Amino acid sequence: MAFLDIKNLCVDIRIDKVWVNICSNLNISINEGEVCGMIGSSGSGKSIIAKALTGMYGPNMRVHTDSFRFNDIELNNMPSLMRRKVIGENIAIILQEARSSLDPSLPIITQMKRALPRKAFDSPWYKSLFWRKKTVNNLLHRVGIKDVNKVIHSYPYELSEVLCQKIIIAMALGRKPKLLIADDPISSMTSISQLQILRLIASFNKNSKVTVLYMTNDLAPSLKFMDKIYMLYCGQIVETSTSKELVARPKHPYTESMLNAIPDYNKNLRHKCKLKVLEGDPPEFTNIPIGCRLGSRCPYADKECNVMPGITKYKHGSYRCHFPLNIKDEEIQGK
Repeated sequence: MAFLDIKNLCVDIRIDKVWVNICSNLNISINEGEVCGMIGSSGSGKSIIAKALTGMYGPNMRVHTDSFRFNDIELNNMPSLMRRKVIGENIAIILQEARSSLDPSLPIITQMKRALPRKAFDSPWYKSLFWRKKTVNNLLHRVGIKDVNKVIHSYPYELSEVLCQKIIIAMALGRKPKLLIADDPISSMTSISQLQILRLIASFNKNSKVTVLYMTNDLAPSLKFMDKIYMLYCGQIVETSTSKELVARPKHPYTESMLNAIPDYNKNLRHKCKLKVLEGDPPEFTNIPIGCRLGSRCPYADKECNVMPGITKYKHGSYRCHFPLNIKDEEIQGK
């Protein structure tokens, strides 16, 4: 039984009094202790899916699932208050908009202390005095913040976006969740800070056995930390595979283009050479192409692509494509 198992996730958003479908029939399955990546370009729906999973949405968003099992508990059958309690105690999320995720009227030290649940204290009772402040200092040091004393007494608007992002990451890790959903937490950081945060999340996963759903549009920095990858395009999972298999033999043209966009510094790159990326831009959710969502951007598109491809399973995962790459007939298990 998977640790997180979601069947037929459907999300709609109200835009100008009209409901627009963002994703439908999305299946997500993650094993306990696994680092699972969800890779997609900006605007593919990653942040919306993250908010749908954690219940962080208002009346302008509709979410439906046939089944939502977390840690062998079916959340669909729970009353809303009990469901929120289970999610709040066991799932932590790192959002992209770091500064807007913090309360502008409270100093950082107050916000971080309130974010730490009592279960985060696992030492003898006589060490409980000032444990929250000590824990806050330790967490901020771990995410690479040097002048901790200055930061904890500052307000969010007095700090840079990168510092706010590191604070949000520290707050999420301090809650000691069973599932961590990280929505592109390193996009605004330097390469050194990116590597530091990724190593921290990987260490957190290994030492605390925390399951991680890592969402990003940049495959290169985080690839080696992932066990399994979902490729997301325009609200639809187009390929699922282990990270090793996906890099070695991608099945979907969109996956191939994302891998081609990673520069190979072992080769002599020509000055101002262009990366091999798909032409055009992803479509708006209000104007999704008929059939395959990659549409005219696909270099292998043919008339069959006017019909939505079904999900084809093979040995290492699944894909949605009429003309898959690097596939052998004996690997296919059926649609």
